[in-house]
Amino acid sequence: MASLREGIDRLTRFAPGVALNLSEAAAFLGLGPSTSGSALLEAIEALPDEMPFSKPIETGAPLGGEVSLTLRRDGSFTFKGHMHASGLPSYAYRIRVLVRGPEGQVLAAAQPSGKVFGWDTPGRPSTRPWSEVGTADTERAKIIRNRWPEISRCNFEVHRWSELTGVLGAGLGLLEDIATFAVTAAVVGSPAAACLFIGSELESAGTSVPGLGGVVGLCVVGGSVLIFGPSVVVPATVAGAVAGAAVDSLVNVRSLSQDEIDLGADLFE
Repeated sequence: MASLREGIDRLTRFAPGVALNLSEAAAFLGLGPSTSGSALLEAIEALPDEMPFSKPIETGAPLGGEVSLTLRRDGSFTFKGHMHASGLPSYAYRIRVLVRGPEGQVLAAAQPSGKVFGWDTPGRPSTRPWSEVGTADTERAKIIRNRWPEISRCNFEVHRWSELTGVLGAGLGLLEDIATFAVTAAVVGSPAAACLFIGSELESAGTSVPGLGGVVGLCVVGGSVLIFGPSVVVPATVAGAVAGAAVDSLVNVRSLSQDEIDLGADLFE
């Protein structure tokens, strides 16, 4: 059995070898401050190295596939799957995987969307695969590592939407509003928590949001102010907020002062 120091070092949340108050490690694991060293080590060793999830996509139509998401304690991930049209119609689709925490909060979301073509559109691909791999040396990986005790107790959910496209369907714009779609269903109404975006499709969601007062990455959906950062969205509930000018009036926007700019440069250089 590993020593307690070796176990804490494996968490990757704390710098190896640095003096550490055990209550900090206990809090990170969701345990009380009076947790014994042996109980702490037992909780550390119970953490899985990875959380794999896979599910077939069944639609009741000649459209199906599979989606899988594996998160790892070092912060890396693999997100892959495919969709396939097996009959006459062509389809536009969107698949969303939610990683929902033990208290119902959405900790992460991954999403692919696209089109697959049936016999009505010859010459176009009937199968669309995707595969994305995240490495352990990114800012997103740090978020996964720092929330691993929560993630290790998560449930995975799959939601899907599809519609006819190609010759038989007009295409109803299902795939256009990625940002609003993702945060409305996944974040609003859940206990407040930062939601990590996994994969390239959701990563850039905030850059397409016009924002309150013209600030890109700041918007209101369902009465919540949502702040988009790199690969993450953070909800801040605003009681009584409504869309339009009334919402804009709740948020004051100004340019950064030089002191604030200098502080930011020092913090993030």
